[in-house]
Amino acid sequence: MALDHRALEYRIEPNVRIVTMGDCQEVERLIGEGWTHLGNSRWAAPSEGQQISQQPKMFFPVLKDGCIRGQGLVLTHPRVTDCIDLCANEMDEGTRQHALFPAASDATIQTLVAEAYLGWRLGDTSLLIARTEMDGPPVAKLSMRRLVPPGVLDVGYATMPNHRGQGYAARALKVFTNWAFESAGIQRIELGIKPANSASVRTAIKAGYSLESVRRARLITPDATFDDEHSYVAIKSDRNREWGQSA
Repeated sequence: MALDHRALEYRIEPNVRIVTMGDCQEVERLIGEGWTHLGNSRWAAPSEGQQISQQPKMFFPVLKDGCIRGQGLVLTHPRVTDCIDLCANEMDEGTRQHALFPAASDATIQTLVAEAYLGWRLGDTSLLIARTEMDGPPVAKLSMRRLVPPGVLDVGYATMPNHRGQGYAARALKVFTNWAFESAGIQRIELGIKPANSASVRTAIKAGYSLESVRRARLITPDATFDDEHSYVAIKSDRNREWGQSA
C-alpha cells in the first residue's frame, strides 16, 4: 500500500498544513487567518493568542477580479495550461539568442507556474501572463523580482513565438508599470537589456522607459562571455509618465 506522505506529516506535525501552492483561495485564507508559510507547501497554524493583524509584509496586493486590464490585454497569474506555451517559448531559437541562462526544463517551468501566486503574495519573484481575453492563451509573459531597496523592481518580458511583432510585450509592460505605481507601492522599475537585443529595446521605449546607464560586462552570453547591460528605467515621480497614458 502506498504511503500517504501528507497524512504522515500531519500526524508528526499536527499544526502544519500542506497546501497546493497554486491554490490561490486557500493561500489567501491561510494568510488571513495568520498562518505562517514554512516553505514549499507547508504552513504552520497561528500560535494561541497570536494577533492576526501581525501579517508578513506582502510582495504584491491581491488583483481585483484576478487580473490587470488595459491596452486590450488581460494580465493574469499563470495557469497549469500555460506550461505548454511557456516551455515552447523557452526552447525557441529567438528566445535562446538573448537568454541569460540555459533553457529551463519542463519540470522547472511547471514549478515556476505552481509557485507564482505564492511568490506574488509572500515571495520575491513572480510571473504574470498577458492574454487578449481572460480565457485566452498566453501572448506574452512578465517576470518581476523584488530588489533590496524598498519599492524597486527588476522586470523581464517575452512575447510567445507565435505572437511576436504585434506589440504585446510593450503593451503588457506599460499596463503593469501603471498598475505597479498606482496600486502596489512601487516607485522604480528597472529593465536590464543586452545592447544587441534591439526588439527588447524597442519594447522598453514603447512602454515609456528611458535609458539610464550602461553597466559594462554585466550580463552573461550563451558562450559564457560577458556583455554590457543597458539599464532602462521607469520612475513613478517622472513628469512624463508615458506608461500611464491610456493604460
